[in-house]
Amino acid sequence: MSRGLKMFLSIIIGIVVIVTSFFYVSLYGMPIKKTLVAKSIQKDLEEKYEEDVELVGAVYNFKDKNYGGVYKIEDVEFYAEENPEFDFIDTYPNEIWTIQIVEDFVDIYKKSFPRGIRIQSNFVHSSEPHVEGPEIPRYDEVDSWLNLDITIDEAFNDEDHWEAIAEIASLVQEKSPKIGSSFLFVEEAEDRETFVSCPDLEEQRISSAKDAKNKCDLSVFTGEQRRD
Repeated sequence: MSRGLKMFLSIIIGIVVIVTSFFYVSLYGMPIKKTLVAKSIQKDLEEKYEEDVELVGAVYNFKDKNYGGVYKIEDVEFYAEENPEFDFIDTYPNEIWTIQIVEDFVDIYKKSFPRGIRIQSNFVHSSEPHVEGPEIPRYDEVDSWLNLDITIDEAFNDEDHWEAIAEIASLVQEKSPKIGSSFLFVEEAEDRETFVSCPDLEEQRISSAKDAKNKCDLSVFTGEQRRD
């Protein structure tokens, strides 16, 4: 192999390495920085909440170009990442709020839907309201952005279910103007699901079964379209 060809191949290999490294860093971040930032945020979280914080794994958000990590306080797992306004933002309060709202509604849910098989909550806005720590206010003391999700193991009945839906949807709205609710009725034998999504108070008030029927969205899914 001639000297010129060797030089040419070396240049090509160098370009490939540079391009590959660029794309890797763009997608996964710089490994050393990812670890350092994750550990730095871990320390800040321990100071913020005055709790022992476990680092589950370092993370790079390639969409926002932010470094962060997945953490755990006792049994509660959450996410945090660097933020120019607050140094870092975390979802620990949101996770606590989802636990609290489920605890508040689990008895009502069991009474309203004897064939209910799941009650859970998710947050729909991860950074507001901002919590300074170490104390976390309850979800119904702040305008927490949540959604209460209920799954029922029976076919949706237009005559029987709107009353129960309205009861829970209205109680959810009383807790916070930004909390919505949804109800998934599962019919395994028919390979069908009926999904009812009710608005939060800022959108429309639910005060009766008639309100729920007129203001909640109802969709039916079958086969591969099913949500559950």
